[in-house]
Amino acid sequence: MRTDKKELFEVEVLSKNQVWVHMYKLGKDSENQELLFDRIYQSTVTREIQIFGLNGDDHFRITGQHKPKINIRV
Repeated sequence: MRTDKKELFEVEVLSKNQVWVHMYKLGKDSENQELLFDRIYQSTVTREIQIFGLNGDDHFRITGQHKPKINIRV
């Protein structure tokens, strides 16, 4: 994913085999959010997730209790 706008990236490690990624466009006050991307990645299909936040006031939130088999690069 590549973007030049102000976004919030939420990465949630659901299990060692699943990672859920949400990307929201943020409004001027950072409260108003619009969902732009929503996907659950499976380790059987995906080895690595790369997230690029460019030229903006981007926010990244990574949560979960598991160590994923999928590499996450921010």
